[in-house]
Amino acid sequence: MTVSIEALRLEMEAAAAALDFETAGRLRDRISLLRAGGADVDPAGLERQQPGAMGLGTSQ
Repeated sequence: MTVSIEALRLEMEAAAAALDFETAGRLRDRISLLRAGGADVDPAGLERQQPGAMGLGTSQ
């Protein structure tokens, strides 16, 4: 099943308006994957890099 980016964007905005930022973030990531790859991708298991993971953005 192919989901349009526009439909996901509307769903993301609704989730953000409902203060469900976790869902909004997942939808944002899915939109990014669709734009990059052009295919409907399941982002389950993907994690964003944490600040400081490569020594950047830390005060140490």
